[in-house]
Amino acid sequence: MTRQQLKIMRRLDLGLPALCLLMFLCFLLVGRAEAMRYEAGFDKANWESESSIFECRMSQMVPDYGQVVFYRRAGEKQQFFLDTKTIFFKRGRGALQITGPVWKPRSPVQNLGYIDVVESKRPVTLGPKLSERIMSELGKGQQVVITRKPWYGANESLSVAFNSLNYRPVYDNYLSCVAGLLPVNFDQVERTTLHFGGSKETLSKQQRASLDRIVIYAKADNEVTTYYVDGHTDSRGIMAENLELSKKRAEQVADYLLRAGLDKNKIQVRWHGERYPVASNRSPKGRAANRRVTVRLEKGEPSMDVASR
Repeated sequence: MTRQQLKIMRRLDLGLPALCLLMFLCFLLVGRAEAMRYEAGFDKANWESESSIFECRMSQMVPDYGQVVFYRRAGEKQQFFLDTKTIFFKRGRGALQITGPVWKPRSPVQNLGYIDVVESKRPVTLGPKLSERIMSELGKGQQVVITRKPWYGANESLSVAFNSLNYRPVYDNYLSCVAGLLPVNFDQVERTTLHFGGSKETLSKQQRASLDRIVIYAKADNEVTTYYVDGHTDSRGIMAENLELSKKRAEQVADYLLRAGLDKNKIQVRWHGERYPVASNRSPKGRAANRRVTVRLEKGEPSMDVASR
């Protein structure tokens, strides 16, 4: 407290108890100005998990702030992110720290470095390396703190902290979920392109592996209603022969999907010959891109589109 503030108090003729109380209140106000912290207390700290073969999620609710989330989608690597109710952080670089649990306030602080922060309702997203490190520290009973200045430009910092209370059993459930994820997600198999060489119409080992990925996903997701198989060629040769070649290629792919166990009524086979190039037929590279069969998965109501004949 400054000398000027003490002089003012003497002039106000404050007694010792009142003076002590006023000093304590000033201390609280100064501390509030230096940092604002969001965290779940002992009575509210709780980890939750959501599991399916498509995605796994583990989160802790931070009162008045939002959620801290570990997330893994089928076919992708794990990530960590903050999911907030409104915009809190200013864009820039924030600090990521590991501290001791709340019941050990004097534990040493580990600085994991600076992380990118954006001005949005998902201000922080971390990749697999840092998210795994955070998980490891929570497993040791540590606390994680993310600090950055608030979006409204004030000088004080703003922190979000989350702890390991009730973490271990939920973490075990999360790991079980991750172990049972599909190897691919819908976005990865929604549209697959298989390229063919020259007049070739048989499937290679690599092409069969790509189709196997589609089959694995499609058998697990009953929301997939249609599999569109479209055959194409380049423009070399006779048009009628190209149309027939595109038919053979498309039927080869459709037969593979059918033998793998997909519903025949959901497979729509179409062939277009040289009609729909995706590149110029004037170069070998362009012609190679045009010799293809595409497999497209669709969810929802089946399309009324009629197959080309």
